[in-house]
Amino acid sequence: MNFGVFAGFALTLLFGIITTYYIVTDRLDKTITDKIKDPKVIRKLVEQVRIPFLIFDENSTYIVDAGGANFIERINISKDGRNIKKITLTLKQKMPVAPILISLNNDVQFFPATPGRESEWEYRTLQFETKWANTYKEAPPPKLFKLDILDIKL
Repeated sequence: MNFGVFAGFALTLLFGIITTYYIVTDRLDKTITDKIKDPKVIRKLVEQVRIPFLIFDENSTYIVDAGGANFIERINISKDGRNIKKITLTLKQKMPVAPILISLNNDVQFFPATPGRESEWEYRTLQFETKWANTYKEAPPPKLFKLDILDIKL
């Protein structure tokens, strides 16, 4: 085998490898781009990445469940009249990190959560007493709360 035949074979082989590389990467890029644009794939991805949450009212009624109810056994709200004094959250399993509880449409503020019995978290409130303006002779709107579940494995 002379040098010219060997050089031709090597160049053809190199050209084939480079062409195959670009064809494969182009096809892979196109496949990934198509998948990213597919709503079904995005929905599956969001379900894996999102933080489960639950929106509930002052009567412990679930308003919006985005996976958070799967972690909750019971929500107990202690009141003094219309003022909320404490929210006790009982989880189905013990979690090392307290769920994040925020008030959405009211003046309730929470002290940091403290662990209760086995799988409970207690949220004591710091609430300024407010009166509902009875101008329109309507009942005040329900107080809403959002609970973000941090399903962290330590």
